[in-house]
Amino acid sequence: MRVLALGGAGNTGRVAARRLGASELVTEIVVAGRNVDAAREVAAGLGGKGRAQRVDASDEAQVASAAKDADILVNAAGPDYHVALPALRAAIETGTHYCDLCVDGLTTEKLIGLDPAARAADITALTGIGAAPGLTNLMMLHAARQLDEVEELQVCWFFPLAGWGDPSEMLATMRRTGRVDASWESLFRAASGTARVYRDGDWAEVDSLANPVDIRLPQGSDVTAYPMTSNETITFPRRLPRVKKVTGLMAMFPSQLNRLFQEHGRRMVEGMDATKTAMGFFETVLGDPRRWLSGPEGFPTDLTIWAVAIGRKEGRSARYACWPASDWMTTSGSLVLAALKILQGKVRERGVLAPEACLEPLPYFSEVARLAVHPPPEEGLLGESLEWLDER
Repeated sequence: MRVLALGGAGNTGRVAARRLGASELVTEIVVAGRNVDAAREVAAGLGGKGRAQRVDASDEAQVASAAKDADILVNAAGPDYHVALPALRAAIETGTHYCDLCVDGLTTEKLIGLDPAARAADITALTGIGAAPGLTNLMMLHAARQLDEVEELQVCWFFPLAGWGDPSEMLATMRRTGRVDASWESLFRAASGTARVYRDGDWAEVDSLANPVDIRLPQGSDVTAYPMTSNETITFPRRLPRVKKVTGLMAMFPSQLNRLFQEHGRRMVEGMDATKTAMGFFETVLGDPRRWLSGPEGFPTDLTIWAVAIGRKEGRSARYACWPASDWMTTSGSLVLAALKILQGKVRERGVLAPEACLEPLPYFSEVARLAVHPPPEEGLLGESLEWLDER
């Protein structure tokens, strides 16, 4: 099987390329990107299976030319809103199976619009199959299944700035390279002050700061979170049409960063350069660290992601939550596992698919966890809680 690894020389792409190269199923990997020297470096480490090709991921014609002999296009390039649509259109044109890491909710809506064309081309196009989105979608599906009736679904992020590294080092890296990492760019777009949410049968735009939601962390602390535009909000109502509310929620820590982050996100979606936006945010934070980085003690310092389902169970009102019990979520592992399942014919559905439309949560979690640096015991993949909301 031949793989076109778009963005295969990037941080996630190079790890994915190595994992794909380790599979006996894969005979060739074309490491494609604008930086052909970096692509050659990755390709050289693939044990004779790799070759490099210069491809601008935003150029549909170039991607189609590179994909015409591939069995699957694995898209790890970014930013999503710039490259996902050209890549998927190229896959449809060439009849090539496809999977990506798209985290941009509004772009995901446009990708779903290509579903009829993907079906006509007889391809599987699995979008948003990293850790978040991807594994988060499957956590939400698992959460929904723990209730008899589901009224509301949430995907929640607790985002301590310190958990991503030293802010001064991150700013120094941006100044040195002249660019912001695609993951930060995606976060600013997701938390830009206006969020797309699902309410009573339709999607709506809400002012994030005007619609705070109190949530409880899996570790027990209460925080205030704000709606953000997430893939899960876009895809889940299509999977579970009876659900009334689907919301992505993010709580930054310390809490005073929420407004500042959203203000900078709004500037970016209104036209400010992404790197200037991110640098401006970090410059403001580091300019007054006592104001922006001081918070109460006792809060976790690592990123925490969990899924919540609210509805009824056994005739009672209930809230169920689940979260990774250890550090087994891996973006590259999830992407590679999905690609191999498509190549093996284990994902038979055609069209543009979200993870919850074609993957089983618990078996998939187990397989992804085996690819983690420190695989956890299989019985300890998820932490869970069930809370009764009515008195009896």
